[in-house]
Order: sequence, then structure tokens, then C-alpha cells
Amino acid sequence: MKLSSSAETTGKTVESTGNESWMHMTEMERLWSLKETAEFLGIPTGSLYQMNWRGTGPRSFRVGRYRQYAPADVRAWLDRHASQPQAEK
Repeated sequence: MKLSSSAETTGKTVESTGNESWMHMTEMERLWSLKETAEFLGIPTGSLYQMNWRGTGPRSFRVGRYRQYAPADVRAWLDRHASQPQAEK
């Protein structure tokens, strides 16, 4: 299935093959670099490298020589790792 849609944030046309579970067709954001992701999370880039190596960090993509992150995936990962409020005793 081919679907063309205009991405408002980039102004480019995107071809969809129906395999974009990571992409929200209504809002397309550019991918973040490892440095941008680490800055967003407030952690050193070395910590993010270790999380990637261990498989414990947010989902990432290898694009050429670089590791890239979808902002929606980073936010979802952060939500999944939020601590639960303690019940009052």
C-alpha cells in the first residue's frame, strides 16, 4: 500500500509502505541524535551509549554511522520507566 502525505513539520512528502509502526502519520518529527536524546533525558552521552549496548535504553535506529531516536519512542520509554507514586500509609 502506498500512501503519500505531507509532513507539516518538514514540508516534505513521505511515501508510506504501511510498515511505520514507529511513525505517527499525523505528526512527523525529525529523529534526534544521541547527543540531543541524552540532553533531553538529562544524562551523559556515555550513559546512553551503555543503555544502547545493554538494550535497556529507548529504541533507536542506526542511520548510516549514527544512532538516531524517534522523539515519540523516547517519551514512551520515559513514561514506561517513571516511578509509581507511593501509597500513603
